[in-house]
Amino acid sequence: MPLTAKDKNGESISILDYESPKQAIEVDGLTCAHCDEDLFIRSPSEKLDHFCHYPDSDCPSSGEGLKHLLGKNQIANMLLDQYDGEIEIEVECPVSDRIADVLATYKGGQRVAHELQLASITKKQVHARSLDYLKQGVDVCWWFGPKVSTKVREFTVTTYGGAVGVSVEVSHANSLHGT
Repeated sequence: MPLTAKDKNGESISILDYESPKQAIEVDGLTCAHCDEDLFIRSPSEKLDHFCHYPDSDCPSSGEGLKHLLGKNQIANMLLDQYDGEIEIEVECPVSDRIADVLATYKGGQRVAHELQLASITKKQVHARSLDYLKQGVDVCWWFGPKVSTKVREFTVTTYGGAVGVSVEVSHANSLHGT
């Protein structure tokens, strides 16, 4: 369930930039920014509009749930409100196959990947993902939901200097730009 896609011209678009995506975005030629598979737009009532893969998709982003989408959006909104820089959702990192949930690029050039992890994860997985970013000169900030173990949280704080605990609730959706 990505929030970004490529249009028929190969230009990146964010569904959050549109008040009525189904009316404003041409679906013909709409593809996933990460796997190039065809997408369609889903607009569930009272929930966040998003791009959607067809059922036979192999793309890893097709399995993200609504809470993960909303959480990425909330992180991006918080960063927009508090920091002066470019905030992007679902950015593919050029060296690895990593897709940053939220990438903040600050005026001085520092980049920070904000990774939202709501499902359980191992220390080894956190370490591997973090190293992929660090090798590219991108710092990483982990946002952990309640299913992430205390051991993984402690490892992340000790090894990388910190982690944020979050709880994402589904009530109603606000877009990246507050509309």
